[in-house]
Amino acid sequence: MVGRLALTDVDAELHDIDGNRAEPAKPLAELVRHEEAKLVQRVFLSPASDAPRTVLFAGVDHDNGSAHVCLRVGHALTRLTPRSVCVVDADLRAPKLQTLVGADAGEGLAEAIAHPEAASSFARRLAPENLWLVAAGSANELDSLVSVDRMSACLTTLATRFEHVVINAPAIDLWAESMAVSRLVDGVVLVLRAHVTRREIVRHVMARLEDFDTPLLGIVLNDRTFPIPEAVYRLI
Repeated sequence: MVGRLALTDVDAELHDIDGNRAEPAKPLAELVRHEEAKLVQRVFLSPASDAPRTVLFAGVDHDNGSAHVCLRVGHALTRLTPRSVCVVDADLRAPKLQTLVGADAGEGLAEAIAHPEAASSFARRLAPENLWLVAAGSANELDSLVSVDRMSACLTTLATRFEHVVINAPAIDLWAESMAVSRLVDGVVLVLRAHVTRREIVRHVMARLEDFDTPLLGIVLNDRTFPIPEAVYRLI
């Protein structure tokens, strides 16, 4: 299992994924892809027998682009492995994944939690063929996310059907359901926004995860700017 990151080591350990802007022009696009691959290799594709398979991605104090990050991580996984990958939108308050992939609204996680034994039937196949999506589903079932037993059964079913489950969650320091779900997964990746997320809030969230014995697998610094001129990046 990937070890926790101490806050003092965050600057050396951050992984850059540009989730909120259009695909940058080369060579920045290649650099972003490289960082995505490093994140995926480190979190999901460790040779260890207990490498995480079900991972929660969550912003800290507000929308930090975790939905974009989840989708990009899902695509990166399909580039690096033929295994089945399921991206799950657990943000019933403000679902984004179905919009990002251009899918119609329909049944999803909320309904899967109500019928956990059939959770995988709510997954929609995307492209490439080993990538799947469980959209948020009905917002009327918001309270079901804090039902630990039902959510646990749902994730167990999904983990039986898919080899990697990548979950997008609402801000973990604001909504109880995110912290509840964090106790049911193999680990958490926090998504921060460069120059916006406050360090003391990150410390607070990390302390809560530690109290729950939830492994912190990594931290993504999202929406980072690149002050070095593009011409210089071509020489790297």
